[in-house]
Amino acid sequence: WAGKVFKHSSAGVKGESVQRNLDDIRAALGHHANEGRLPYAPKVPAVPEDLRSPPKERILSIDELGAIVAFARDDVDTFRWILLMIATLARPEAASQFDPREQWDKAHGLIDLHPPHWKRTKKHNPVVPIVPPLVPFMTAWAGANVVKVASKKTAWRTLRGALKLGPEVVAKTIRHTGATYIRKHRVHAEEVETQLGHRV
Repeated sequence: WAGKVFKHSSAGVKGESVQRNLDDIRAALGHHANEGRLPYAPKVPAVPEDLRSPPKERILSIDELGAIVAFARDDVDTFRWILLMIATLARPEAASQFDPREQWDKAHGLIDLHPPHWKRTKKHNPVVPIVPPLVPFMTAWAGANVVKVASKKTAWRTLRGALKLGPEVVAKTIRHTGATYIRKHRVHAEEVETQLGHRV
């Protein structure tokens, strides 16, 4: 590079990351074939099962969720982000861009989890009812300076390290945990899918 030699090594990426990329390619090819831009969608093989990452089955306990909330109280932006994810099962990226002044319909008790400046894609962020315990936090949030943070990775890693949670616990584990709990309480599958944005 510019006449200099730099050494670089990489452990590569996980099989699951490669599979996500292949899924995106497959979807794009299928879309263009359906639109008549391609004569057909060529078959894109999947990553062999033995090279795929094991599914993230980690479910947080109520005590662990409580510890996460308690630890985050000193960082108001992270605290609000975590409460929003617990109360709505929002995707972490969408929750980090949440602005209650634009996305909370106080009159109708609804929260639009899709950031207004984001393009609508198949990764649907739904409109969900607000749960009563979240209202006072949302009211305080709407009256304060709203800080949208592109990434909460550092805050999450700090929290996870302090609470001695394993590396398998990512911010999205909150969403997975919440979905598991509501399924265990026999919430109808269609309602679960709607809450998660898997069904419009």
